[in-house]
Amino acid sequence: MGQKFHYSFFRISKDSNLKASVEKYKNLRLQALKIAPGSFSSTLEIESALLNTEWAARLTSDKTETFACSATPVLNGEKQQFTTTPTAPATWVAQLTLRGPLSSEEFALPAESGQKPSGRGEFEEERWQMLSLFTHPEHRGQGLGRKLCQEALDYLRVYRKRPSVVRVRLMVKPDNHATVGLYQKLGFEETGRCTLAEALVANGDAALLPEDISGEKYTTRSGLIMTGLDMLVRYELPLVKKKLPAMSVSDIVAVSRPSSPVARQSTTKTLYARPSQMSLFARLVSYPPLAEVTCVKRPRKSSTCPDQDKLRFTVVLSSSTSFLEQDWKVDIWHNILDNANWVALPLVKCEPENTTTIIGEHRISRAFHHYTFSSEIELPPTAGKANFTIRYKTGNDADWHWASQRRYVKDGELVWGPKGRILKPLSLPLDSTETGTTSEKTPRDEISEYIENLSSEIDVEARKSEAPGSLLWSIAGKVPAAEGETSGRKNLTLGLPKLYLRHFCLVRVWTPWLGPRHGQAKFQTNEDAVLCSFLRSDGLNLVLLGVSGISNVLTVFRSGDNGEIIVDARNDNSEEAKFEVLASVGEDFEVCISALIYEARKVARGFTTEVALPIISDTPPEPDSPIGDDVVVVEKDVRTQWLADWYEGLTYCTWNGLGPKLTEDKILHALDSLKSHGISVSNLIIDDNWQSLDKQGEEQWSRGWKDFEANGEGFPAGLGSTTARIRQENPSIEHIGVWHALMGYWGGISPDGDLVKKYKTKEVRKKDRHVGDTMLAIDPDDIQRFYEDFFSFLTSNGVDAVKTDAQFFLDSLDNAEDRRRFILSYQDAWTIASLRYFGTRAISCMSMTPQHIFHSHIPTTKPRILLRNSDDFYPDVADSHPWHIFCNAHNALLTSHLNVIPDWDMFQTDHPYASFHAAARCVSGGPIYITDKPGQHNVKLIHQITAPTTRGTSTILRPSVVGRTLDVYHNYNEGNILRIGTYSGWARTGSGIIGLFNISPADTASIVPLIAFPGVDSSSPSGDHDRYVIRSFSTGIISDIMTPSSGPHAMVSVSLESKGWEILTAYPVRSFTLEGSRGCSTSSSMVSLMTHVAVLGLLGKMTGVAAIVNSDVRVVGSGRLQFDINLKALGVLGIYHSALETKDIDDHVMVMVSGLAVPRQTVWKDRDKVLAVDVFRAWSALGLDAGWSNEVRVQVFIS
Repeated sequence: MGQKFHYSFFRISKDSNLKASVEKYKNLRLQALKIAPGSFSSTLEIESALLNTEWAARLTSDKTETFACSATPVLNGEKQQFTTTPTAPATWVAQLTLRGPLSSEEFALPAESGQKPSGRGEFEEERWQMLSLFTHPEHRGQGLGRKLCQEALDYLRVYRKRPSVVRVRLMVKPDNHATVGLYQKLGFEETGRCTLAEALVANGDAALLPEDISGEKYTTRSGLIMTGLDMLVRYELPLVKKKLPAMSVSDIVAVSRPSSPVARQSTTKTLYARPSQMSLFARLVSYPPLAEVTCVKRPRKSSTCPDQDKLRFTVVLSSSTSFLEQDWKVDIWHNILDNANWVALPLVKCEPENTTTIIGEHRISRAFHHYTFSSEIELPPTAGKANFTIRYKTGNDADWHWASQRRYVKDGELVWGPKGRILKPLSLPLDSTETGTTSEKTPRDEISEYIENLSSEIDVEARKSEAPGSLLWSIAGKVPAAEGETSGRKNLTLGLPKLYLRHFCLVRVWTPWLGPRHGQAKFQTNEDAVLCSFLRSDGLNLVLLGVSGISNVLTVFRSGDNGEIIVDARNDNSEEAKFEVLASVGEDFEVCISALIYEARKVARGFTTEVALPIISDTPPEPDSPIGDDVVVVEKDVRTQWLADWYEGLTYCTWNGLGPKLTEDKILHALDSLKSHGISVSNLIIDDNWQSLDKQGEEQWSRGWKDFEANGEGFPAGLGSTTARIRQENPSIEHIGVWHALMGYWGGISPDGDLVKKYKTKEVRKKDRHVGDTMLAIDPDDIQRFYEDFFSFLTSNGVDAVKTDAQFFLDSLDNAEDRRRFILSYQDAWTIASLRYFGTRAISCMSMTPQHIFHSHIPTTKPRILLRNSDDFYPDVADSHPWHIFCNAHNALLTSHLNVIPDWDMFQTDHPYASFHAAARCVSGGPIYITDKPGQHNVKLIHQITAPTTRGTSTILRPSVVGRTLDVYHNYNEGNILRIGTYSGWARTGSGIIGLFNISPADTASIVPLIAFPGVDSSSPSGDHDRYVIRSFSTGIISDIMTPSSGPHAMVSVSLESKGWEILTAYPVRSFTLEGSRGCSTSSSMVSLMTHVAVLGLLGKMTGVAAIVNSDVRVVGSGRLQFDINLKALGVLGIYHSALETKDIDDHVMVMVSGLAVPRQTVWKDRDKVLAVDVFRAWSALGLDAGWSNEVRVQVFIS
C-alpha cells in the first residue's frame, strides 16, 4: 500500500451521527461478507436483505458495543498517527463488535462443545462475546486488527461492572490461521469447538437461522472457541488512607497501556491526582434534591413511627474508577434550625448492605465508584422553610468542596408544616358525631388566612370537602350583562396569596390548549389561567379553580402588578350573572384538586340541563377518583373489561407520516409498510384532508366543507371503498376512524357545497383573527340533525370512530348571542351522536377550553372518551420534544381527574426522540399512536411498547392509573429530571411505576425513594405488602428488598444523559417461610430467613407489569410455591425469587401454560434472581388456541 493513512480507533456512538454510522457500518460489513465469505457465520445474501432499521438496531442495541477504525490520508510533511479520537470525514476500514454482558444461560454451551462452566456467579464474573472482526485488505499489515481488539478490551477494562473477572469469548474458523494467531497474541486460548448454529446464537444472530437446522451444515463442530479467561482482571494498589503529597496538574500521571497481556496484569490504569482534582471530578446526587423544592411530610402517628419527626438526607457520591478510592467526607450545609445561621450536618458513610441501588447509563455506571452517605435531623415543631447545599472532601486534612463548584446548581429548598397540624373548617356546622361549640369565624375570615386584602365585592361560602385533609370554599361575585353583541366583563382583584413561596398554573397557551407555568418570588402570569396553585412557606397548598361553562360565564385568572390574583369573568347572558371560584387548602396538592373536582361536579350538575344520552354496550367502568399519594385509582373489573376499550390497541395516524396531501394509495402503502415490518396495528385514524373541500390550494383556515363524501382526487371510489380495501388487505385493523372539525372544517361550511343546501347555517365572527375572521357554520337549531346524518353516513361507509378537532372554535366566537346559542348546543349534539354511533370510540381534540372542561369533561353521567391532552407532536422542532412530555405530565394534574382518558398525541418511532416519546406514552396511561413515514420504523421499540395477544392481535400495556407529574412546583427551566407517576393493578397488591425523563440538555441524576412510588404508603403498619423490589426497564437491574422505612437502602439513584429516560417499577414482595429457605440479605435477620417472590409481568416491555390481569402465590405440598398468573398478552414472563441461584431449573421448577408443561428451552434464569418464562414461544410450541378466553393462564411451581 503506497498511500499512508492516519488511523483512529473508537467506540461507535449510539445516538450522535447515527445515520452516517449505520451507513458506514453496513457498507463495511457487506464488503467483509463479499471479500471473506469463509470467515463469517452469516452470508452476503442474508445480510444484503436487511433493512436500515435492522442495521441501526445492531448499533443501538443495549446488548452490543461496536468499535471501528477510520482512515484519513497522510498529507505531505505529516507524520502517521494512531489515535483514539474519531476524525471526520474518514473512511471506516476495520470494525468489530462486543456482545454482552451475557447471563450464564446465554453464555452456556452444551458439554460436548468442550466449554467448561466457570463456576462463578453473575456478580463474580462478567461474560462477553467478541465477533465480526474485519480489516479491509487494503489496510492490512498495519496491526489494525490487534489495535482494534485492544481498544475493545480496554473498554471492558474501564467500564466493566463490579466483578473482578471478565471472560471474553469468540468463535472463529480454525483454518483462518492469521486471525487465530492474532487472538492468541492477545491472550485468547482454545477452549472448545462450536457448531454454526451455536455461533449464530452466541453472536446474537439467531434470527438468521432457518427453520430446519438439523443438517450437517449447522450441527458439525467445525468452529473454534477461544476464550480470554481472567484477562481483564485489574490489580490496583491498596487504598491509600494517608494524605497524598501535593501535586500540580502536570504531576497527574496515568500509567500507559502495556503492550502485552503479561504486562497488563502487572500494571494499573489508576490515575494519581491531588485531592482537589479528585473532588472536582466527583459527582453528587442527593435526596432531598438540590435545585428543587421538597415538601417534607411529617410522619403520621402510628406504631411504626417515632414520636420525633426527623428528616433524612441521603447523598450518593460517585468518583471515577481511574482514581484511588478515598475516605470521603460529606456534610449537609443547612439553615433548618435557624434561618439566620448555617450549620453542618455530617453524613455517615453507609455499610454496603444499606447503600442506595445505582441505576444508570451503561457507560456511566461502570466508570465510577459509588458511596452512600446518610444522616437524620429533627425538624422544628413549628412550620418553616430552609435551604441546604452539600460540601465534601477526600479526607480529614483536605479542603472542602461545594456541590456547585463542578457545575452550578442551586441550593435545595425545604418546606414543612407544624407538628400535629389538623385542618378543620371552623365555620361549618358540626357533624352529629362531633361535640363542641361552633367557631365564630366566618368563611370570609377563614379564607383571609390564605388570601390577604380580600376583595369586598365577593361572597365566600364554606363547603364541606369530600377529600379528607382539605378545606373548601366557594367564592362568587357579579358579572354585568352583555350589551348587544358584546359580552359583559368583570375584572376583579381577589387578593394577595399569603406566605407565597412558589406557584403552578395551567394557562391557556392558546384558545384550544392548556400548558403549565411556574414561578417564585411573585405570582406572575401573562396568560389566562384556569387553575392556580400556590405553595406556602408553611407547607400548605392554596389551589383555585375558575368555574366556567356554567350559565354562560367564563372565569379565568390573571396576575396583578404586585402579585395579586385577578379574576377575569365574561358573561354572555343578556342579564347579570355570577362568576364562581372554588378554593381549597391542604398539605397535599392531589387532595386539594380532588376536593375541587368533586365540588365542581356538584356545581355542574346543578346548572346543566338534562340531556338524554343513548345507552351503549361498550361503556367502560367508572374509576374511583384519586385522593392522595397513598390512595390509588384502579379500574374495576379489569379482568373482563380490558379488551372492550378500543384504545388498548396500537393505532396508526396518517398526519405526520403521510402529510396533508392524503390519498387512498398513500394510506394503503403505509399500511403495507407496517405489515412488511411485522408491525400489527389495531386502529387506523385517517387524519385531515380526506374531506371534500372548496378553494383548492388555499390555506386551511379559508377552506370550507362541501359534502359528507370523501374528495374525489384522493379517494376516487369514495370513503366506503377505501375502508373496505383497508379491512380486506389488513385484517388486524379492527377500527377505522376519520378526522373532522367540530364545525365542519377549519373554514367551516362551504357556501357552495351540498351541506349548505341541506342544513340551516349562520355566518359567525371569530375573535381569533389568525384562524379566520368569519365563517359559515351549521345553525344550532339544526346541529343535532346534522351530526345524526353525518355519523350515520360514516358508519354506513365502514368508519366506526372519530377524531373531532378544532372544538375551541366555540370559544372563539365573538358575538355574545352566538356564544349562548352555539357553545352548549354543539357540545351536546356531538356527545349524543358520537355515543350513539361510536360508543367510546371518539377523540375530543383541541377541546381544553374551560367550557368544555366543565360541561363535557367533568360530568360522570357518560362513559370516558379520549381527550387530547396538549398541543401537537412536532417532529421537526427539536426543542419541542422535552416540553411536549413536560406539558402533558403537568396538564394531567387536572385532566387525570376528569371523566376522560388523556391522549398525549402521536409520535414517530424512527426519530431521535422516539424512545423518549414512547416511554412517556407508556406511563401516561393513555392510548399510543404512531405516525411513521412508510419504511421508517423502529421495530424493536414498537415491541417494547406492545405485546401480542392470544387472538393474534397486539395490545399496548396501559397502567390502571393516568400518569401525571409527581413534582407540581418544578419549573421546566430549572432542568431537573421530570418524574411521572402511575400505578398498575389492584390497591395494595399492584405496582407503582415512575417514568424519569431528562428534560435538560446536560446529563443529570436523581435519587428516587421508594415512598415516591404511587401506592406505597410509609405510614401503614408492617405487613406482607410493605416489602418491595424496584426494577429498571433499561438495565434490568433489580434492587435489594426494601421497606418504606429502610432509609437510604429504600432508594435508587438514576443517571440520565441528554434525551435519556428510565422507567422504574416497584413490585410488592410476598414473603414465605419455607423449609431450607435462604432468602436474601436485608437489615432484618428474620426477613433474611424467608423466601421472597414477586411477579414482574412481561420482561422487555416498558410497562410489562400492566400485562398482569391477576396473580396469586401460595405454598402447596411440602414447601413448594405455586404461582397462578393470568396475562393479557404473550411475551417473556419474569418472576423474582430471592433464592433462585440455589435452584436448578430441571430439578426445582415446573411451568405450565393452559395446563400443559412448557418446553424446557422456554425457561431460564435471567439476571438478578429472575426466572424467565417465554410464554410466547411456549404458546406457539404447544399449539395452543385462544378459544373463548382473551387471557393466558400460567402456573409456575418452584420447590
